[in-house]
Amino acid sequence: MNIMALDLGVKAGWAVSIEGQPNIAHTHSFDSPNRGARLSDFLDFLERRIVTYEIELVYVEDRLPVKARGQQTNQKAEDFIPMMRGVVELAAHRHGADFEKVAARTWRKHFLGVGVAPRSVTGSGRAWFKQQAIARCKRLGLKFDDDNSAEAQGILDYAKSRNSKAFGALSGDLFRA
Repeated sequence: MNIMALDLGVKAGWAVSIEGQPNIAHTHSFDSPNRGARLSDFLDFLERRIVTYEIELVYVEDRLPVKARGQQTNQKAEDFIPMMRGVVELAAHRHGADFEKVAARTWRKHFLGVGVAPRSVTGSGRAWFKQQAIARCKRLGLKFDDDNSAEAQGILDYAKSRNSKAFGALSGDLFRA
């Protein structure tokens, strides 16, 4: 099964798993001057990849609004991400791919071994998680451009474990590298 995972944002991480091949992961910036243009660019970007890689399943991180998390973030990204999620669902539907959301805590627990930053972490737990994703990708030999594509690799690892019994048996806590 060909799977795409997305870490949504103005700088979006994406990762693709094509059966029998190494994962592909990169980061793409959507920095057009206005929101409509960014969403249009994102839809074009997404549809090209769904078609090119014959994607059957798309996973995205399902995030709570910043106010609910009690954190600070880039307001431009916070307004844009829910719209991006809708565009992903639309593109998946148009191309016959399934669409799934996964809670950040869930994929992080699977990929990093923890779903909540330890109390000892000072400053941004979000930054800590990004560094953990980078470190885990390096340990596993997974390619990535930056923290965005490293997190997309984590979401993809979770998606693969949920959709392949063989992969699922070899990933997660027991086989933590």
